[in-house]
Amino acid sequence: MGKKYCILYSAFFLMACMLFSGLAMADSITYDPQQHAVTVTCDKCAPDEAYSFIATRGADITDGLPEDKVLYLNQFHADSNGVLQVLIVEQNLRNVHFYIGGNLSGAQSPHLIGIYGEISSQITLPQQILRIEDEAFAGGRFQAAYLGDQLESIGKGAFRDCTALVYVQIPPTVTDIAEDAFDGCGQLTIGCVPGSTAYQFAQDHGFSTEDISGSAE
Repeated sequence: MGKKYCILYSAFFLMACMLFSGLAMADSITYDPQQHAVTVTCDKCAPDEAYSFIATRGADITDGLPEDKVLYLNQFHADSNGVLQVLIVEQNLRNVHFYIGGNLSGAQSPHLIGIYGEISSQITLPQQILRIEDEAFAGGRFQAAYLGDQLESIGKGAFRDCTALVYVQIPPTVTDIAEDAFDGCGQLTIGCVPGSTAYQFAQDHGFSTEDISGSAE
């Protein structure tokens, strides 16, 4: 079964004209080594709502969707309990980004809901994300994270055990950071504005800081 389960390039132009509502972070991303399959589950979707679901290989699609990076693109409906589950079968599942919702050609880009596999450098979250859900990136293998400047809160264990993470840039819009959001990130430097919630969090937890006042203006 090492082949792509589904690559729907033909749906791109149709999907580019559709707008789907809702925002969710993946509640689980599980891997089956026998089938070379990843199952992505979101259980905070709106019940019975339609969503676009996109998987790309290491691509930032907030400014467009490069067809050569698309592994999977389709439309799904969440069930009556608000659960959306997608199975992807692919031989090489490294640095795969999962997105949901959004208008592929308009101002509202799809929302990043999770990442699977090795990431050698950094992630940049789309501006539309207001909250990073609990354990959203726990155990991720990336070195830097740049959080969108509309972000308001970071959930419990959101970046727990991201042992390669050495830098995260947190905007001053963030007013709530869970106490264990960065547990296990022993070499972390937090880019933040002095006096902000992120700055106080760094002071309280012994993380070094970098002043981003100029870039945050």
